[in-house]
Amino acid sequence: MESDETSDYLHVEEVADLLGVSKRQATRYAKKVRTLQDGRRIMYHRGDVEKLAQERDVKHDRPLALHTEIMPPGKIADLLRETQTRNEQISRDNVQLTERLKAQQQRADQAEQQHRQLLEDKDETSRQMSLAQARADAAEAEAERLRAELERLRRSWWRRLFSK
Repeated sequence: MESDETSDYLHVEEVADLLGVSKRQATRYAKKVRTLQDGRRIMYHRGDVEKLAQERDVKHDRPLALHTEIMPPGKIADLLRETQTRNEQISRDNVQLTERLKAQQQRADQAEQQHRQLLEDKDETSRQMSLAQARADAAEAEAERLRAELERLRRSWWRRLFSK
């Protein structure tokens, strides 16, 4: 039974419902509203909490839950069935998402391997181009030497003899 002094005060669960936050976040609002120590529990002033809810523009699309309410066994069984059905659906979705993730990971691994292969091919092509360029430079130098030799041989014999 509540005293007159604590009737204007709310438990953290009720504050969390009013503000639309978690209980942990609701405990942080103790610095912003008047509080009262009730044994080991902190009670929050109802008016201050409602004012804070208005400031935060909290909209309630569902009625606030009463935490002291006893639920009938039939409703508990229905709730358990719904929860089990939801859990089964989540489990199926989880399996599907895991399979999709594995498939995406395989595709990513294949793409990475193709990328590495392309980089290796590029490096090999660059190396072969460098070798081909070196051979082309050597061939050009040899061609230049042969042109000079041919030019020297085209001169008459007596010019070749005296030009040395």
